[in-house]
Amino acid sequence: TYNPRPIGRVTLRAHGRIAAPPAEPQALRAIREAKTILIGPGSLSTSLIPNLLVRGIVRELIAAKRSGVPVIWVWNTTQDIETHAHTVASAVVQIEASLSATFGRPHRFEEFVSHVIVNVPDLKSSVLSEYREANQRHLQEILRDPKEIHKAGKLTYGFWEKETHAHMVRFFQDRGVKVYSGRFADLIEVPSREPGSLERETHYRYRSSRLAWLVVLQQLFDRVGKLFILSDMDASTTPTRQPISRPMA
Repeated sequence: TYNPRPIGRVTLRAHGRIAAPPAEPQALRAIREAKTILIGPGSLSTSLIPNLLVRGIVRELIAAKRSGVPVIWVWNTTQDIETHAHTVASAVVQIEASLSATFGRPHRFEEFVSHVIVNVPDLKSSVLSEYREANQRHLQEILRDPKEIHKAGKLTYGFWEKETHAHMVRFFQDRGVKVYSGRFADLIEVPSREPGSLERETHYRYRSSRLAWLVVLQQLFDRVGKLFILSDMDASTTPTRQPISRPMA
């Protein structure tokens, strides 16, 4: 059901009560053995938070972070039906409220997350503006027909633009979390998901090469403390022959 207000918290329930089912041993072992842990991207309330509410997962993430393993939260490229009324800061509060309600004690995001990646596109781009406007028109068409509401889940409601870049960086730095923000995603065309359709749809998705490059640099920097890089400025990090952005640097 469409709800114009931000989601306050998420809980798992069994027999009408808040529940925290035990984690699979294989999942806990995978976290213990990991060298780097990525959380996301994914639907915040129906994919990411529910995984954290499984008993043992957050405990292992906390242990991993304390042992020096980077735990990196990758925010979705855009805001969808589950985050449309949120800022990044209020979404973090939702994560903490969900954990506290489930486990009966306060939880802090920075207890188990060391880094975050936030896609902040160039909102002056006419192509992105057209993409956002097209999504808004499609969304309004869906909302007029309750039978079609399930299609709204993956539509773009907007970008992480309600907070200035400086405010977002300060929010995470105050919590001891390193933040990487910049244009990490691109518009791509993919075949339509409608059965029998030959049309192509436009989607806005992370460029995996940029994320991989960012994680490699983060690991190198954390390992040696100082890092000097001499490299070609090619399409692996930024459009050809264009200066690299300050957040990416």
